[in-house]
Amino acid sequence: MSFHEATVIDFCQKDEVIQLELQDVLVNKAKCDVVLELSAVTNITIDGKASDTVSMETSDGEILSLELGKDTFSVIIEWHDFNNGRAFTKSYVIAGGRVVISVSRC
Repeated sequence: MSFHEATVIDFCQKDEVIQLELQDVLVNKAKCDVVLELSAVTNITIDGKASDTVSMETSDGEILSLELGKDTFSVIIEWHDFNNGRAFTKSYVIAGGRVVISVSRC
């Protein structure tokens, strides 16, 4: 599975679950939609600072890197603000109970 340059469709927190929904993830050479869910979230760090939640920073984002662990994921997202003609990156480290990956629409 290659997440590089995948499009961020949604990045949100629902109760104690963080969900990262992606488009164009390479799975066995096919572009697929993938949802990562981390349950029982215990720690969120954004750009090295503790945070209570995550959210879509703009309406469009692109994965620059994503590392998965059994109970964590680290991701760097380049957010694109087309209305203001700018882009910026943020790094996220999120820890919790368990990471579940769902693949659909290949």
